[in-house]
Amino acid sequence: RTEEAIASADMQQQAEAAAAVQARIDEAEVALAARNDEMAQSQEGLRQAKGELFTTSEATKKAKQELAWERFLIEEHRIHENDPTYGEERLREYEDRYLALEAESEEKVAAVQAWQDQVTGLTSAVSELEREKKGAMMDLGLLEKKLDKLAPASPAGQLANLIRDFPGLDFIGPKNKVQKQVLSDLTFELNFTKGARIDMCQTCHM
Repeated sequence: RTEEAIASADMQQQAEAAAAVQARIDEAEVALAARNDEMAQSQEGLRQAKGELFTTSEATKKAKQELAWERFLIEEHRIHENDPTYGEERLREYEDRYLALEAESEEKVAAVQAWQDQVTGLTSAVSELEREKKGAMMDLGLLEKKLDKLAPASPAGQLANLIRDFPGLDFIGPKNKVQKQVLSDLTFELNFTKGARIDMCQTCHM
């Protein structure tokens, strides 16, 4: 009965540990689903931000070329016509348009970087959750193996335990083994030397 009580207590302990690990797996799966949704949204945001940056950058390049060409024409006219104030308002319009687009491009660059940082952070978080889930699943597998040894679900496993416990056959692969604990703080003297005591009470007692 003592052995049965020990096995039952051990089985209950392993079952509780397995339930706790399963809870960790469930939590990781929920967190992963949420993070994957966030990742999809962030990747879409990054894609759109890159598209907007490309459009604005191309418009900025074009505005810069137009400004340079218009400045050249105005300067040529001023020199040939001796009119230093010619085209001031028109040149200012081109300059203002170019500067506005350049400022918008800088904002788009910052937006792309912000989305990229968010995607990078989420990628790291997802990887960490996946590692945690994988580790928990490995722990659960080990616990399930221990539980199966304590209480085999298959008829073959149950029969094997029954045969191993038969008198005279338990040496083959006993289900219940001697549990030894070395008590280094407690010693005994033998032939003028001190040795550590070994406790085997847990073999039969809780």
